[in-house]
Amino acid sequence: MYLLLVSIYSFFNEGEIKFLKILFLSGCAVLLVFLFFQFYYGNHLYFSGTAAFDGYGTILKILAVGCVLTVKLFAGKFSEVNSKELTIFYVLLYGLFISVSSNNLLLTFAGFELLNLAGFAGLKIYSDNKSYKGTLSYYRSWLISSSLMLLGISIFYGLFGSLNYHLISSYISANTVNKLTLTIAALLIFAGFAFKIFIFPLQSVITTFFEKIGLEKATIILLLTSIAGYGALTRFIYSAFYDKNEFILSHSLNSLFNWEIFLLIIFSITVISSALILYLQQDFVKILLYSFLINSPLVFLTFFNGVNLSFNIAVLFLMTLSAIGAITAGNYLKTCFSIQTLADLKGLSKKEKLPLFFLIIFLLILSGLPLSLGFSIRLFIFSTLDPAYSLLIVGVSLLGSFITFYLVFKIIHSSSVPKRGRPKKVPPLNPGTTIFLFVILLILSSAGIMAEPLINFLKEIIHIHTG
Repeated sequence: MYLLLVSIYSFFNEGEIKFLKILFLSGCAVLLVFLFFQFYYGNHLYFSGTAAFDGYGTILKILAVGCVLTVKLFAGKFSEVNSKELTIFYVLLYGLFISVSSNNLLLTFAGFELLNLAGFAGLKIYSDNKSYKGTLSYYRSWLISSSLMLLGISIFYGLFGSLNYHLISSYISANTVNKLTLTIAALLIFAGFAFKIFIFPLQSVITTFFEKIGLEKATIILLLTSIAGYGALTRFIYSAFYDKNEFILSHSLNSLFNWEIFLLIIFSITVISSALILYLQQDFVKILLYSFLINSPLVFLTFFNGVNLSFNIAVLFLMTLSAIGAITAGNYLKTCFSIQTLADLKGLSKKEKLPLFFLIIFLLILSGLPLSLGFSIRLFIFSTLDPAYSLLIVGVSLLGSFITFYLVFKIIHSSSVPKRGRPKKVPPLNPGTTIFLFVILLILSSAGIMAEPLINFLKEIIHIHTG
């Protein structure tokens, strides 16, 4: 309710920049305080079991609010905040809060539609009015995915007589379900989730944002939408099929359709296609984007052999912090030196070593640099995989990491090439931003070195309410 009121107030009140800054900071502060209290005291179902306030959803909400706050403060231009921008951010958060707490398919769909609406509004407000191609592509993908998901939801209701995850789980435990109908319905519903997590062939949807509305706003849309999509998908699989874990594990429901193979195919195609695009890529912003998209499908691997919530949170934590760090450094370089392609990085290794170091190190951590969280979480996940397909998963993952390492090498090589002419004078990296990036680096490095205590800690505090 608080988010909704602030969103409406922000949209209809332009106000002074100073007032909007206060509104933004106070709004994030109030949300964080509320969420910390919810984390310690909330483990309940509300609205007849439609929404669940538990540790898993609360951690994702805290991560999302922290993402908006830090990207706006350190990666963007906080002095240029405006009312329409705040409205989009708060609507995004509102949609995410609904999605990750939803215990009902229809409510999840409503949360996704809010996210879609905020993204579409961002394209219409900030992109060139003469550029219809990107907006039309986003709208078409939105329409198709939402229609397919709604069709799947209607089939689910016909099968179970309810869209509540716990009631679906109870029905599956006590009754025989038509396996073919359930498989078709689940695939249709997955189309809605696919649009939120930008799997193949939907990577081009988020590319539109980066081309049209700028790095900072597009980053917030990318991260919040991904957190919402993966979080909602995790809750759906974990809660709706909890009693027998039949969605992924049980052979009784997998006799006609093997979900492990399906997720393995989606994982492999998404990583390989992103790797091919990244390998051929010269555009600086798209390199940052596809470095994220090539590693984010790692979340799928936390669904194998039962949903592992501690691994799931660790991967989302890795994705978000690494992306924030890389894009903060990348946005500084792009803004100060007008970088469009890798060729524009010439000479930067001698002038801007610190931002370049941060950019490189965060890309490496995201792709599995040893002694970092990216490396340790991969080891933990790979050790739990079934030997029947572990070799393929490890091979595909190594391909993604290798391509990212190759792009990092190209960045180092391009920045080391001397540039003729007088060096351009630019303001140095803000001390506050430098400290912030060092803190992220310290967190990701410490989490990688002490990965086992971190995973055990997450097992203790992270849970999904199962009714």
